[in-house]
Amino acid sequence: TTTTTTTIANSTAPARLHSGFLLPVSPKQVLPLLPATPASAANHPAVQCVHFVMDCFVGPGAPVCGIRWSVEAWMKEMLEANAHLTISVWTTFDEEETHAYFDRHPRLRCYRLDAVHFVYAQQEYGAVRPTLANLRKVVDVLRREQPQVVHICIDTPTVTLFALGSRMVNYLQPTAQPTQVGVMHTCAASVISNNGFHAIANLTVRIQQYVSLGSEQTATRSGSFADKMFRDHEMCFDYIVRPHVNRAIFHPLTNQASQAEQENDLWLRRQLTFADPDPTTLLIVYAGRLDPDKSVMQLVGWCRDAGEHVYLALVGHGVLGKELAQLHGQSARLYCKPGFVSHQELASYYRVADLHGSASQMETLGNTVLESLACGTPVIVPCAQGFRDTVDDNVTGLFVYGHDDAVAKLRKLRDDKALLQRLRAGALSKGKQLDLSATVTDLLAWYERAVAAKTLRNEQRSPFVRMFAAGVMLLHAASAFVMAVAFDKTVTEAFVKCVTHKDFANKISAHQMKKTASKSLVETAICLERSKKDT
Repeated sequence: TTTTTTTIANSTAPARLHSGFLLPVSPKQVLPLLPATPASAANHPAVQCVHFVMDCFVGPGAPVCGIRWSVEAWMKEMLEANAHLTISVWTTFDEEETHAYFDRHPRLRCYRLDAVHFVYAQQEYGAVRPTLANLRKVVDVLRREQPQVVHICIDTPTVTLFALGSRMVNYLQPTAQPTQVGVMHTCAASVISNNGFHAIANLTVRIQQYVSLGSEQTATRSGSFADKMFRDHEMCFDYIVRPHVNRAIFHPLTNQASQAEQENDLWLRRQLTFADPDPTTLLIVYAGRLDPDKSVMQLVGWCRDAGEHVYLALVGHGVLGKELAQLHGQSARLYCKPGFVSHQELASYYRVADLHGSASQMETLGNTVLESLACGTPVIVPCAQGFRDTVDDNVTGLFVYGHDDAVAKLRKLRDDKALLQRLRAGALSKGKQLDLSATVTDLLAWYERAVAAKTLRNEQRSPFVRMFAAGVMLLHAASAFVMAVAFDKTVTEAFVKCVTHKDFANKISAHQMKKTASKSLVETAICLERSKKDT
């Protein structure tokens, strides 16, 4: 097969390439690119067994987040499109319950790892413990099943466990050499810092940097996020996962929709706008966690200051849920009854909305934006990482640059229905391009390339060099595992005690509300000062 190569010279950042292609990991390095049009998903015989290591982010009790929906969709599509492929998934949930959750698929196996469980912002999380019992289970299963690929979520602590387990298998049983690939779905440092844990934020990302070296190749979800991680932390990635959405669920309501579906959507819109009869009514829907790192209070401020007939509906739950629910009502033009909904229900919220809105500055990709576009609903978001890869400004939505710009654009969209209709047409066109099967095809091609690269490198080395390299990587993985044990015994235990304290969520919420209120007072003072000058 003929491949294309790219040379990056005189550069200080990774090349920006389209989704589905490899990213150079350092300046002046030559790397092969993935084929622009890879073979179909059914033609990957080299990859017959894949292990997904997902901790608490996949399974019956997984929290509502983009990682869960993306990886579960990948797994299901891989099994449907590849009759020869078997998948094993490692979670923190009961094996029988997890298998039932995936409809007891005959080519899916489930394994549970011991973990510490805790509840934060109305959702349950689990952190796998780096114990010898877990390590022994990993090594035994990897030696028995001999997967070609181990797909790791770099955002979880399990990465050290499998890095060491894979290296041990490579060393003890040369015929069973699983190739480990890692995907980073978010910047843990940003999430942790924005939720109040500044002390451990930088430590977390440094550990991620170190343990990611144990993967054959690493990937992330958007080029802008890859740029940010290189700029802020000098982390590099080899691959960008193609964006996708489940169009069987997220789609516009067609003329063939039943009368019951149409009436349900009309009823829902009346509920969210408090039955406002004005024809200029503008409805913005936000979907996701109601947590400080999502900048929800800034979005509330945009819609509040945009004026009459502009309504905001918040769909989700989180630390700020209780306080935001107190603002619910027509006078505030805010609909907020905290609680997560199913994907089918969420699709209805997108369809009845005029816009999907978010003020978040730290999205890796922005799954809710993709879901909204697939439903034919345009978006209004900051020109920030993640969104820059998924939104075409003035085509599928609008970028905003600060509070005043957001308010002005919301007012324009309220008064200019022709502009809103043009953006809706652009969103509908973009949504049709978000194909899940193409994403899975690219992932399988990436797996195959990673396996081939490792195989070729081993074939080119002498037996002595292979043994020496395996020993070095084993020592690296062992040191990372020891680091994880120390982290688990100190930081993890302290973190769990902190977030499970009964007053923690209230303190974070009160701090965020106070900060937002102070910001609003400052903005109001500035506006008054401007008015005086104008007068």
